[in-house]
Amino acid sequence: MSRALRKLQKEKSVPVLEEQDSSNDEKLPVTVSNKSIGFDLLMDDDLVLDESSSDHNANLNIPITSSNKKSKKSKKKKPKSAQPVTEKDEPIQNGSEEDEIDKAIREVNEKLGDLPKSTDMGSTERTVKEKSIFLIEYKHLDGDAEMKKQFGSIALRETRTGRKVKSTRRRALANPKSHWPRANPTGLSCELLSTHEGTSKELFIITGYSTFSFKHSKDYEVTQLQFIQAIETLNPNNIMEVLAKSPFHIDSNLQMSEILKQNGDITMASDFVERCLYAFEASLHPNFSLSAGNCRLEFNRIENRSMFVSIFRHIQYLGRRGCWRTCLEFQKLLYNLDPVNDPFGSLLYLDFFALKSGEYAWYENFWSQFNEKLSLSKFCNISYSIAMIKWELERGNGETHTESTILLKQAIARFPSVVYGLFEKMTLVESFMDYPWFQPLQESTKDYGILKLLIDMYIDTCWTLWKIPELLDWLKTTINEIWNERRNGTNPAFFDNALNIVTLEYQNKSQMPLSIQRTIVLSDNSTFGNRLPAGTMDSLLSFDPLPPPTAIDNPYTTRLTTQRESAENAGIIDRLMGFLFRPDGAPQNIHIENDFLEENDEDEGLDEDF
Repeated sequence: MSRALRKLQKEKSVPVLEEQDSSNDEKLPVTVSNKSIGFDLLMDDDLVLDESSSDHNANLNIPITSSNKKSKKSKKKKPKSAQPVTEKDEPIQNGSEEDEIDKAIREVNEKLGDLPKSTDMGSTERTVKEKSIFLIEYKHLDGDAEMKKQFGSIALRETRTGRKVKSTRRRALANPKSHWPRANPTGLSCELLSTHEGTSKELFIITGYSTFSFKHSKDYEVTQLQFIQAIETLNPNNIMEVLAKSPFHIDSNLQMSEILKQNGDITMASDFVERCLYAFEASLHPNFSLSAGNCRLEFNRIENRSMFVSIFRHIQYLGRRGCWRTCLEFQKLLYNLDPVNDPFGSLLYLDFFALKSGEYAWYENFWSQFNEKLSLSKFCNISYSIAMIKWELERGNGETHTESTILLKQAIARFPSVVYGLFEKMTLVESFMDYPWFQPLQESTKDYGILKLLIDMYIDTCWTLWKIPELLDWLKTTINEIWNERRNGTNPAFFDNALNIVTLEYQNKSQMPLSIQRTIVLSDNSTFGNRLPAGTMDSLLSFDPLPPPTAIDNPYTTRLTTQRESAENAGIIDRLMGFLFRPDGAPQNIHIENDFLEENDEDEGLDEDF
């Protein structure tokens, strides 16, 4: 019998009617007419309902049982003294049928498996934490947004006028500009090469990563060969002709960016690099995620190396604008593309950008997770930077500088000549500088040639960070403490361990790695450029500097090899600079607006289907 009917009968003290057969325990369902059940309850003269009871039962959905169907719920015999069966007390017999929710849960478990046991949660959480360190946030890839946040919208006033873009699609790496030409299909695409599950023994732990590669179509190969021909003529106007036909050809844009930078037009040089990033992002594989941190590019393929160069140069131009937070995010992206080989030395700059942008917590998290895996203690820049970052975090939390002082002492014990270089750069004279232990490594010390270079690069990049008075006082105090410990012979094992780390890593290693060579070449620092191996600059191509020895052959290999040999013999850099600069030293003006920027005035803007 329906629970609603029982309730109505209870309220009016009407006896509950129950059909049962005394000779048989089987209960038969009560059948009612489909047409009269609702109105019979309301129109029964014996049932007088009050207002509240009527309102309550008006919302009830009273089930209707057809006379030719068996009820799915069986009725239980109720003694005369028993209370009416409530909803909680009424048993439900599933029989052969299964509850829909339980059935859905069972099907999901069969397909996806059970949840991991509690013993596996620790390693899972650790992997997720390590993976999240290099996740890319799209909002921090926008240099214009950071400029606006720092200096207001006045900082974003365009210095060049152009056609208004009617409809553009914003990208993560570079936003399209109003003066850009129409973005026709370039012939550049991206393909998935392989997928790896990843293990805990890998240098860079990411559980599951994929390797991709860009691919050139036949038309793109023709354009690339035309570009190589234009380079051989040493005439930038020929490169502009290639761009007039293919405005988003990668290497042509990179080469023009370099020429314009040498000519002093930094704004347009940056603009050409952004076009490369825009073209690369528009050509990415659907499964290539810039933000996930688990997508790789093979650096030994010439089709991919241009993206590394584009990101590196874009970081340089962002640094000129003071967009340090954006620099850090792009540096993380550059490292994500090939973390094992790190072809452009990202580990030498992550600490600097973290300090400049105030991302102390992020870098401290990175250091704590990867210090042992990547042997970060061997880098002089990281050893000093992590001490400074700990100091900043302790100051922000109102803590004493105990842990940061220990880290700074470790850095000084491993690389004592750094503090000498820092004070010399700041034109400060301290008594400790007279002691041989702090003296800088000499250029003639070939046994530690790479260490000497890395120390000088760190000092040149980060010396201004130590000019804060509180930091400088802390540095002086710590230097005096560790120097007294060394002179008094306190804790000799501490100094021996520091010396062993440096000796093991740098002794008898004078050959400069290609990653550092590429960094020096693209940084345009003449001080370190003179320390490159002999002949490095003679055969250099700026759009593809120093290919790896494991580079895969491509349709342009023969032509590029011939070009490098001819460049080495003829001094291509000197000849190109001779074209760019007049004999009196003044740069020549390269007018590209009339020939390139405003060539397609009839176009409304960038194509959405680029």
